[in-house]
This record gives sequence, C-alpha cells and structure tokens, in this order.
Amino acid sequence: MLASIESALRRIANASERGHPALFVEAELVFAQVVDAPGARTLIYAAGAWRAWDDLDDTRLEAAISPDERFVVVRPDRIGVLLQGYQASRERDHLLAALAIAFDLGLLAYERRHITTYDGELDVLQRLAHRILRSHDLQEILILLTHETRRLFGADICGIMLREGDELVMQRCEGNLSLDTATLRMQQGQGVAGQVLATKKPCHVEDYVASNTISGDFMNLARIEMVRSALAAPLLSQDDVIGVLEVWRRQITAFTDYDTQRLVALANLTSLAVENARLAQARETVVAQLASTNAALTARYEVIGSSAAFQSELIRLQLEGKTLDDTAERAALHLESDVVILNADLRVEGSWPRPRYLCEPFISSIRKAVRASPVATGSSARVRHEDREVLIQAAIAGSECLGYVALIKDGSFDDGDELGLSQVAVAASLSFSERRSTARARAETLSAVLWDVLEGSESVRRFALARARDFHINLEGDQRVFLCSVDGIESFAANQGWSAAELGVFRRRLEQSHRAIESFTDCVRLSGMRGNMLALICDKGAARNPDACGDELARAIARHGSGLSVHVGVSSLLSGGMSLGGADREARISLEVARQRGPVATARYEDAGIIGLLLSLRDEADVQKLVRTIFGPLLDEKPESRDLLLRTLDAFFKANCSRQAAAKELGIHEKTVVYRLGKIQQLTGLNLALHEKRLLADIALRMYGLAAQRPNG
Repeated sequence: MLASIESALRRIANASERGHPALFVEAELVFAQVVDAPGARTLIYAAGAWRAWDDLDDTRLEAAISPDERFVVVRPDRIGVLLQGYQASRERDHLLAALAIAFDLGLLAYERRHITTYDGELDVLQRLAHRILRSHDLQEILILLTHETRRLFGADICGIMLREGDELVMQRCEGNLSLDTATLRMQQGQGVAGQVLATKKPCHVEDYVASNTISGDFMNLARIEMVRSALAAPLLSQDDVIGVLEVWRRQITAFTDYDTQRLVALANLTSLAVENARLAQARETVVAQLASTNAALTARYEVIGSSAAFQSELIRLQLEGKTLDDTAERAALHLESDVVILNADLRVEGSWPRPRYLCEPFISSIRKAVRASPVATGSSARVRHEDREVLIQAAIAGSECLGYVALIKDGSFDDGDELGLSQVAVAASLSFSERRSTARARAETLSAVLWDVLEGSESVRRFALARARDFHINLEGDQRVFLCSVDGIESFAANQGWSAAELGVFRRRLEQSHRAIESFTDCVRLSGMRGNMLALICDKGAARNPDACGDELARAIARHGSGLSVHVGVSSLLSGGMSLGGADREARISLEVARQRGPVATARYEDAGIIGLLLSLRDEADVQKLVRTIFGPLLDEKPESRDLLLRTLDAFFKANCSRQAAAKELGIHEKTVVYRLGKIQQLTGLNLALHEKRLLADIALRMYGLAAQRPNG
C-alpha cells in the first residue's frame, strides 16, 4: 500500500509539470486506482454549478450524490473529484484525504512554477540591464545572466554559447554534470542551438531524446546530463546570430509562447551585454595600441557613456510605464533635436514639442521617405521638412515594423544622433510590443466572448454576456449582427509570397477594416474574426442604414487585395443579448443570399425575401418561429381579432387578391376588407401591393395553418 501511495504522489507531482489538463487527467486515474474505484472525474465549480473540467456544458452535481459515489473536495468551491462505485472504509477515506492534499499541492506547484508576476520579471530585467550598462566584464555579465535565466525558468541547466566562425562555443554554463557540456562546440543544424544558428529563430523540444526534429549529435551527452526538454533563443546583432542562450530541464516540458518570449527578451539583453563588452574591449585595445589617439578615444568613451546613460534612462521610463510623449521629451533633451514617434499607420504617438508635428504636411514628408527608402528593414533615411533635416528609423520587433522615430534639427546629423535614434527606436518598439501584447490578449478574450454569444447554447450565451459586462461591454438593447465572409485570402497571400507572420498581419488589417468606416464609428459593440469570417455586433448607429454600412464594409475589405470575394449578411434589428443567437442565424441566411449577388455584395435579412425564407426553411426546423418572423405583432393580437384578420387574408388570397370577391366570400362590405388588409399591413410591415410580399404572407399563412393542425407533443 505504501508503494502504491508513493507511486500516486510521484505521478501527481510529474503531471504538475505538464499543466492543468495533464494534472486533471492523471488525478482521475490516481484517485480511481488507489481506492479501487471503477472511475473518477475531476470537477470544477463554474457558472454556479460543479461541472466536468473538460466539458463545461455538463453539470455533474445537479442531483444528490448516489450511495455508491463519493465527492472529494480538493479546493473548497473550486475543484473536487467525484468517484463512482466507491466502497467506503476508514482506510480508503484516509487515502482520499491524502490524495486530495497531494492534488492541491500539485496545482499549487504548477501555479507557482509557471505564473511569474510581470512586475517581478521587469525587476529582474531592470537589474540585468543596469548591470550590463555598468559593467564591461563579459564573463561577469554572462555569469549573472545564466544564473538569473536559470532561476526565472526553473531550469536545471542554463548555458550561453557565442559564435566563433561557423561554430557555437559554450562560454558559460551553470547546472551541468559533465565537463563536456561546459566545453561544448556545435555547428549549424546540430542539436537545438545548431537549429537556432541555422534558422535565426527560437527552437524548443519537449523530449530531447525522443525528438525527431533535431539532429542526434548530442544524444549521448543528453543522456549523461539526464535532460529531457530544451528551449533556445538566438543572440542577434543586427541580423546576424552571434550566439545562443539555452535552458534545459530534466523532465518533459511543453514550453509555451510566453516562455519563448521571455527567453527572447533575456537573449536580447545577453546580445546587448556581448556587444557592449566587445565594444569596450575593442576600445581598450585601440587605446593600448594607439596611444596617440587617446584624446579621440576619450571623447568616444564619453559619447558611449552618455549613450549608456541615455539607454538606461529610456529603459527606466518604460519600466515606470511612462508615455511615448515622455520618451520623446527625454530624447529631445539628450539629442538636442525635435523628436516624433509614430505608429505603423504613421499616426503620431509621441512628440516633443508636442503640438508642432500633428499636421498632414509633416506626415506626408515621413510617408514619402518611408516609401522611397528601406526604412522598414532597419536602415535610416533622411528627408527635408520646412528647410530642416529629418532623420527617420523604424521601430522593429522581430521582422515586423511597429512604428517610426524621426529626429528633426536645423543642422546636420552626426554618429551620436544615429546611435541615439537607434536607442529611441528600441524603446519605442518595446512600448509598441507591450501595448500590442496587451491588446492581443484582450482581443482574443473578446473574440471568444463574441462567438460564444453568437453560436453558443443558452447557458454558454448567458455566461458570455456576463463576461462581456466584466469588460464594460453592453450587449443589451437594439442591435444588428453583421457577418462578413472573405474568400480568397490564402490564394492572395500565396501569390504575394507571404510568410505565415505576414499573413497574420494581413488578417489583422482585415479584422480592423471597419475602424476606417465613418458609419461604424462608435457603434461597434463587439467585433472579431475567426478563420475567414468577420463578425460585428452593432448598436442603432449602424442600424439606421445597414445596407450602406454593409456595402462600405464589403468594399473596404475588397480593396485590401485583388481577387478577394467579400459578402456581408446583415440581421434584422433585435433587442437583448439573448436574441443574438437568432441574429446570427439571420445574418448567415442573409450571407447566403449575398453570395448569389456577385463577388462583392451585401444582403439584409428584411430584404432577403422569398430566397431568405427558403434558406430559413433549409436551416430552421421551428416553423412557428418563421411564421412569427413574417407576421410579427399580428400574432400578438387578441385571438378573436387575430383569427378574423387571418381569415380575411386567406379569403383575399383565395380570391386571387380581389377585394370584391373576398368581401363576397366573407359576406362583408368591401371597405371592411380594405380596412382589415390595411390593419394587417400596419402590424406586419408587409406591403400587400407587392407580389413578393404577398407571396411571403401566403406561405406564412399556410405554415401557420399547418402548425395549428399539428398535434401537441
């Protein structure tokens, strides 16, 4: 029994390394096996009920627990385990209590290991940055970087390799067991670091020995070190790989995108340390060899010192959460120039002096310089504006241009200005990257809320509406749903020769197309794109003229690329968040109608006519709901009045739309028939003078009669 408990605890501990899903599954197996129960399910408390962790639609504890079941609380009102076929005994009860504690400890271990606070990481990065800028001793900095990286990642081994010719050579290693690891050398394509050297991109493996994505050159060394997983990031100088920062763990680990981003940030600091140390070493060598140039080198040292202080100040502003206006002001004082920071769309995000460059002539000058020179690749460009020199450089993160920085002065620019401009560009890219990460996380959450509201079950929709309220998004009141289908994106991207990253940028532009349309200004409550489908939930602002809004949206998206086929379906005006499921259905029916109208077209549900009705019959099994869609308030009249109006309408249709014949059939005056038909038009909004509307009313009347004859139950 003791061996069984020890094995169970070890299994839970190992599962905690792989995240919540793995831990939940392993806990179910352990609980069932240790107490010899047929089965066990991990439950979480969500939306007011205990539910299976992998199926939130499944409510597990709606009724009382049966005698052969046992519910074990792991975390009160949060997590528990339900055992089926449990045979109670004192010994088994004690085992369950111990397993519950082990399960909770496993959860806590995972959370503490994998959730590092943002402020804590920033503090580490700040300390590292200050040490890098203060020290030129490369070995001292490498020792500090390997120690902090290993600690932040909870890694067993951390190493920094620098490039010597075509090889990577280990410079500093911490946590290794073998001397061969400390003297490791590898070429392109060998191991994880060799893969990074070949691709210039981060690389990771979950199980080093079993992986078939990397070469087997160092498998024996991996077995000696007992490592299972590894994550590595390149040290870049301009566009060249000067080394690799790598961490290893002695257990299987699924590294996340966030882990990769953290290691890339530390690798960038390491690159800065290497470059800073090499620059200092080169300066000292020149001083030693060329004593006659001591004065020039001293001046150069002062420039570098000032640059380091300036870089430290820019980093401090970023860490303190200051705005880009503050960054521009600090840069303007340091560089003795006017400074303007723009985003990728050339909108001013920060400037000093502030109001001077918020004008179209200046933006036009910047736009011409960006188009006429390779600024977006990292090079600087020069242009004149109002008889002043303008020096421009892009703020780049990875391979993507996030914005631009411009220096403006009366005289010419020197090397110090070029260096200072690069530092401001780095600070701007950090600010843009942080803002984008926050915006993307929020956008992903809101996108999930959007599609849950439109397509989820009633319970899922209620939960999604509650989440929307948490974001201060009101989805009540009158609103329409716009569904926009964009076909041909992949073929257009293939013709352009785009990478996956460039295709992602293009999709984000499509998703934000409505922001440039005045009709949608301040009226889009929620928007999101999934696959090739863009969805907008809009209030009355866009509801006043939905056809024009839909047409503008279709044309705006179609302008992004030749060959794109864009169709927009617009729902009717519905009230309340719970009605959005119906609005989604209406918009999809309208979308099908729009597809029949051409490569770029819009259709509104109210105008879908008989085609929309036929599509409704194809997609909708609720005939009464379709009848209500057409007749609307007519069905809410008192039964005597409703039946009288419907009989009159039926007689009118049977008389081939002759009021005189209908009056004769009903035994009433013709004016009475005219009055009743007018009342029907008033209630339903159907113009019975139009053939299509009469056809809709006739079909709805027949479906109403069919539903009335259908037996209940």
